[in-house]
Amino acid sequence: MEDNLQGSEIQAYVYQHMRSKLKEHFGDRLIETNINGKPNVVTFRSTAKAILQDFYAHRETDPETEKKRIIETAAKLIKDDIKSVETSHEVYPDCDSLKSEEDANNFLPESLRVLLKGLLVGKNIGMKTASIGQAIMQATRPKVILAPLQIGLGVQLHHHFASRFLIDTLHQLGFCYSFAGDNVDHNIRTLDGNNTFHGMGMIAAITPATKSSNPILRAKVTRSDMSMVGRVPILFHREESRGTTAVTYQKLVTMTAQNPTADLDLIWKTAILFASPRPAWSGMMQFVQHGTHPGKSSFVFLPMIDMSPSDATCIYSTLKFLCEHAHRHNAIPIITFDQPLWWKALLIIEAEPEGSDLSNIVLRLGGFHTEISFLGSIGHLMAGTGLQEVMELVYAVNAVVHMMTGKAIARAVRAHLLIDGVLNGLILSDALGVALPLQPGETEDVAPPLQPGEAEDVAPPLQPGETEECDAQMSSEENTPAGAGTVNSDLDEVAVLDAQLMEGSVSAEKACNADVMLRIKELLKRKTESLKSSSRTAALWLQYMDMVDILRKFLRAECIGNWALHLEAISEMLPFMAASGHNLYTKSAWIYVQRMCKLQVDHPDVYKRFGEGFHVVRRSDRVWAGLSVDLVIEPVLMRSMKTSGGLTRGRGMTELQRLKWLLSMPACAEVNNAMQELTG
Repeated sequence: MEDNLQGSEIQAYVYQHMRSKLKEHFGDRLIETNINGKPNVVTFRSTAKAILQDFYAHRETDPETEKKRIIETAAKLIKDDIKSVETSHEVYPDCDSLKSEEDANNFLPESLRVLLKGLLVGKNIGMKTASIGQAIMQATRPKVILAPLQIGLGVQLHHHFASRFLIDTLHQLGFCYSFAGDNVDHNIRTLDGNNTFHGMGMIAAITPATKSSNPILRAKVTRSDMSMVGRVPILFHREESRGTTAVTYQKLVTMTAQNPTADLDLIWKTAILFASPRPAWSGMMQFVQHGTHPGKSSFVFLPMIDMSPSDATCIYSTLKFLCEHAHRHNAIPIITFDQPLWWKALLIIEAEPEGSDLSNIVLRLGGFHTEISFLGSIGHLMAGTGLQEVMELVYAVNAVVHMMTGKAIARAVRAHLLIDGVLNGLILSDALGVALPLQPGETEDVAPPLQPGEAEDVAPPLQPGETEECDAQMSSEENTPAGAGTVNSDLDEVAVLDAQLMEGSVSAEKACNADVMLRIKELLKRKTESLKSSSRTAALWLQYMDMVDILRKFLRAECIGNWALHLEAISEMLPFMAASGHNLYTKSAWIYVQRMCKLQVDHPDVYKRFGEGFHVVRRSDRVWAGLSVDLVIEPVLMRSMKTSGGLTRGRGMTELQRLKWLLSMPACAEVNNAMQELTG
């Protein structure tokens, strides 16, 4: 109209007025299509009434021809309904449209659903109806409609396999959406071992978990766009220019944390006398521990730095980047490193001038790697005592070597808890005067029959002044433990408590406060003190049991999120780390506890949050599920990189490829979870 009315006195309608006039005149017979980057297309669509009038106006007498015309007319009606489906051309479908079979079917027009229900057979055809129906809609209007299941399947395949061939093949068959991006394969393994990737990886843990509901725009992103949001600025750090600060060691205050469920360990230790087999320690704790907790955590991948992580410039750049990241969220930066990086980061922070943004960092020593060092200390101190040979009765010889150093951490923890449980069972059995229960297939020891020429043992003759009654009394006093009149009833009472705990009829706190637990503890204390004073071998193994108790205390602190117990356990590890020559962890753990004890003064808000259990993260919604932060990065980031669909599986490790993977991973993981939930 603008072109035809140029130079005339008549003015053309503006766009919005022209659009409203067309709608007013033609109504539903008109359809307007909006496609990004292209002019709007306005076309007439045949209404159902017009299609049916055309069908009845040209009816045929031949049955085959008539059947064909019916099918063609049904196709026109369904196609007309597909054209009326509203879809966005600016954003991708939301994950909520993938989470249920009902939502997937609601995307289809009613006529298409009726057709597919009439064609498909079986009881549970809802998912097939939705999948085939959305494939038909995508094929009908390939440039207009974005079918949620087609997008979801494409993202899921790319998330797991990163295979362009697989996605393109399914796209050609009509079951998957094909993206405009491409996979650039890059094999980082080299013959000489040089030019491999060894960088600093970072994740952010958020508790309680947050879910982003921002729509994902359909836009082409350039290399420079990704670099702007995904690159960590490298800031050179020169140690001599910033000076050095001497790290001072101060006397640690003896800490005693409140641990109302500590005596659950004693119930588990005693259970070997009446419950065989019994659950493992961690299994029992997970089953009986109930209460509130901060909630499940969510994780965000942050950009990687392609530098040696131990380089001072890399650590300094990491600290500055994370400080700025925390400042944008109005939060105090809490950063966790394992020991080598923690010590270097500490020296960098201490050397910063007063008022530096780095001085606000709460620097935490990784609990998972501290646990590994402590397990290595146990193995070193117990070398040559027979502990390794005992472990080899259950585990392979080569595995035990790594267990003694703490590297095979899961097996090492399990083995130490098994051995400690048996040792406690032996001591309790002796203290309570109760025999250990027989295992399946075992029989009581019976004296072998006398061989020819052997004589039966005969008691020595009585000495002058001795009587049989006196000898019998002395024998009774030697073999009867103190309090023998009540030990059996006490054991029965503990058995009842254990059964009630497993049934859930009594709380863990109430069971630990029972009077019988005080009596059992006092009896066990007297027995262990007697053994320590009478035998150096017994003292050695009792020290081993003390170390396992510290390990158990640390695991409890992490699993339930007890901050004070966490610091107490690390403080108790220090003498054993020093005795075993683990000097780096000894000095680091000492300074770490020393700094964290001042947290209440330096960062009261962080201290309060840590006291509420926020110093650990949870990947599952349970009380007994806390994990050390440096442990979480292993399955979250490292495992994601190295398993199917990860960076090391054909995606490549260049900066652009890393940024694509890191920035798209949260959204792809959400779509993948929705697809898995949808398909069961």
